[in-house]
Amino acid sequence: PTFGPTATQLPTLDFSTYPTDGQALVRLYKDTDGPNWRFHDGYASNWLSNKNPCEDVEEWGGVRCTEGKITSLDLQYFDLAGTIPTQLALLSNLTDWLNLRWNSLSGTLPTQLGSLTLLTGDLGVSYNG
Repeated sequence: PTFGPTATQLPTLDFSTYPTDGQALVRLYKDTDGPNWRFHDGYASNWLSNKNPCEDVEEWGGVRCTEGKITSLDLQYFDLAGTIPTQLALLSNLTDWLNLRWNSLSGTLPTQLGSLTLLTGDLGVSYNG
């Protein structure tokens, strides 16, 4: 497997340069030990590319878009560690799934995720801890 950048390789980020969806993804990366994520075949490991996640999906492993909007996030088995950030609620166009299963996430599910009213698919958070 390919691994993400090391902690010493993380750039200083200006979140104002990202679209709202990108801000949520970068916060997830930073809050869940992104440099140590495990990326799977076909997933690039550069989540800090300063590119639009829907224009450059090959740079954002696990992200799927429809018509320029993030509609699913599949990070099963990525070795995420930490807590789920409230900023994931900024992914207001999620419809298909939010899959965070089989990682090392801890804490409670942020209540803000209840605002993801378009998410009619799967919200997967089992097998963590």
